[in-house]
Amino acid sequence: MVAASGIETVRRDNCELVKVVVENTLNIILKESSLDRAIAFIRKTLSELLQNKVDMSMLVISKSLAKGMEDGAYAAKQAHVELAKRMAQRDPGNAPAIGDRIQYVIIKAPKGVAQYEKAEDPLYAVENNIPVDGQHYIDHQLKQPLMRIFENILPNAESVLFSGEHMRKVFQSAPSATGGLSMFLKKTHKCLSCKAVLKDGHGGALCQHCKNAK
Repeated sequence: MVAASGIETVRRDNCELVKVVVENTLNIILKESSLDRAIAFIRKTLSELLQNKVDMSMLVISKSLAKGMEDGAYAAKQAHVELAKRMAQRDPGNAPAIGDRIQYVIIKAPKGVAQYEKAEDPLYAVENNIPVDGQHYIDHQLKQPLMRIFENILPNAESVLFSGEHMRKVFQSAPSATGGLSMFLKKTHKCLSCKAVLKDGHGGALCQHCKNAK
């Protein structure tokens, strides 16, 4: 018997793919009573992830930017904090502000690159054809919740799910952004003074409130 209790599918620092895969897997096992179909579903998903065929909107991770990021508020360098700094350098007028949730994906990078340096703005990744690191999502997002489902009902679960032919087709093609990502990712402009988001078609670098205050 597999129960959903304790399996986290709605944490905002998990990407949407985790929720979809876990919920579909449980439905197949519990409602369809088919372990074989559940295994086939997971293998197909992992293969598509490694081949960059999963829509990037499913891979976005979100974390809040805490106060004091410039003053060593974090004991170790954090991916979303370092990305926020890079985004500020690229476009100071639209830099993330304290309290904002930073959305990012983990991209492919040369061997030896620190993990926190692999976080990238999803829109920037799409515009620059930067592929995501499918193996990272398998190892750090999907593997643990799936093992919690299968470890007591499938002998050699790790080997069955995470090794084999389906794990060998790795491509570095341009990221997929059909539908989902383009629907919720949109470049915005912020007021240089108060950081409020400016409406489309707004002229100038200040919002109306800040203009009137000057």
